[in-house]
Amino acid sequence: MRSMGRLLFCFGSLCLIGQLAVARVVSQLAGQTRARAKAGTINGRVLADDGRALEGVTVYCSSLDGALSNRNVLTDADGQFTFSGLAPSSYRITASHAGYVEETGDGMNGVVRIGDTVTLNLTKGGVITGRVTDSTGAPVVAVFVTAYRTKDSDGRPLRVASPVRSRQTDDRGIYRIYGLTAGSYHVVANSGEYRGGMATAYDFDIPSYYPSSNRDSAAEVLVQQGMEVASIDIRYRHARGHIISGTVDAGAQTNSNEFGILVRSFSPDGSMTLGTANSRLVDGVRLFALTVTDGDHDIIAYGTSLNASETETYTGPAGRVTVRGGDVSGVRLTISPGVSVAGKVGIEVASIRPANCLPVREYSLSETLIKAQRDEKTSEPNLYEFPVPRSGVAPNEKGEFVVRNLKPAQYRLLADLPTDHWYVKAITVPAATATRTVDLGRNPLATRSGDKISNVAMILGEGAAGLKGKVSAVRTRRGLWRIHLVPVEIGEADNAFVYYESNSGSDGGFTLANIAPGKYWVLARPVPGDETLGTVVRPVAWDATERAKLRREAETAKKVLDLKSCQRLKDYVLD
Repeated sequence: MRSMGRLLFCFGSLCLIGQLAVARVVSQLAGQTRARAKAGTINGRVLADDGRALEGVTVYCSSLDGALSNRNVLTDADGQFTFSGLAPSSYRITASHAGYVEETGDGMNGVVRIGDTVTLNLTKGGVITGRVTDSTGAPVVAVFVTAYRTKDSDGRPLRVASPVRSRQTDDRGIYRIYGLTAGSYHVVANSGEYRGGMATAYDFDIPSYYPSSNRDSAAEVLVQQGMEVASIDIRYRHARGHIISGTVDAGAQTNSNEFGILVRSFSPDGSMTLGTANSRLVDGVRLFALTVTDGDHDIIAYGTSLNASETETYTGPAGRVTVRGGDVSGVRLTISPGVSVAGKVGIEVASIRPANCLPVREYSLSETLIKAQRDEKTSEPNLYEFPVPRSGVAPNEKGEFVVRNLKPAQYRLLADLPTDHWYVKAITVPAATATRTVDLGRNPLATRSGDKISNVAMILGEGAAGLKGKVSAVRTRRGLWRIHLVPVEIGEADNAFVYYESNSGSDGGFTLANIAPGKYWVLARPVPGDETLGTVVRPVAWDATERAKLRREAETAKKVLDLKSCQRLKDYVLD
């Protein structure tokens, strides 16, 4: 399909090079850009769901290399905003406006780069309001009421019900939670969320779910966009709960005052948070105590280093605790630091670039976004993921990157590239034998608790191809499709880097970019109907058995494309 010359791999068969050679190649290639990308500007506009420009919206800009955090500006009368003097990097642009919610950005992670023009769409959020009273009808004052979103606006269950908003009742027992995304919610008085560690009069009471129940019989509240749902009144039960107590062992960090630990209880399916408490340091021991109801609880602790320049998180496995009519003590939780993966990105610059290979501007390696995605047999996420891992990191100007706070698992490294002229050519990591490397295109990266993996080498190539087209009208009427490009060359059969996939839109359109030049079979498969909102899709090519099935199916279909370097094939129709 292609040759990388003497530098890295012979993709027709598995060719390996030494660790020192990899480091030397990346070091050499990292500086081979034709011109250093200059500082630039990101412009944008914020619109309401009815198309109106929104003035006075706070817009935030953060770089994913950590160099810039939450720089903010306000939109003008036309809803416009500008961030200028930005160094080349990958950025996240978000907006905040009272009573509004932001629609989810597209792309790998909604990433933008200098020179981009961004449109942020805000929709009027929904409202849940009501009154909390006790058994006599008297108001329950200053109790926290939390809304947990459990289903999306189409009624599809979310993988994890996370707290969205929490408000205290006033002296009349009235609460009002606004700025809610459309969907279904559980509303809970005294959930334990968003108290900031402060003590309240209700600390030892069990949560009261709307209308006045425990977690098993909680009623859902449907919230529509921009609508207010009133009279969601909760009869507070004032029932004392049971205590789950114990210790948390964080190793050397256990005795550090610069280390915070949060303990949570989840329902076994992960759909509800049942209790939250901060761990206290007493005589060198980390203690915790959760107030809960009868039932099964999955208890997990999360630690955060508070004095590090880059926040490091500690996590551990969930411990199942069953509560039946009494307190449970002596629970011991163990947490350890997350996995980190460090490396360097380099680009193998083409000696000659044809006219159709010239990008609109020079790009920097620091504008690449690197993400680690779990290579698991299921698309189910970890139900107890907290805090949420960073969605990706940008390398520094030298191409160096570190992905932190990963849980022990098998991973694949992904790259969101700043230009469609680049593609991922190879990713390697030193093997246990120092003179050899592991090809991460053919093997996942296996990690264990506390691993600090270094010397990952990611090589990009110039001259990527692209494909844009539609599935036929007949297919479009049958639903959404996932389009696959499968390498024809048998030597590439196990190389996940040269398998590409993308979903069609409602109009049948699809786009595939950053494709390595070569010959491919084209195949369309129906998108599985059980994929719900928030599902992280595991590419078919990551599984050896499914990859073989995909190849057989694609070869039988006999639809072949020979994509040349820098070729942009448009208006392709897949029937």
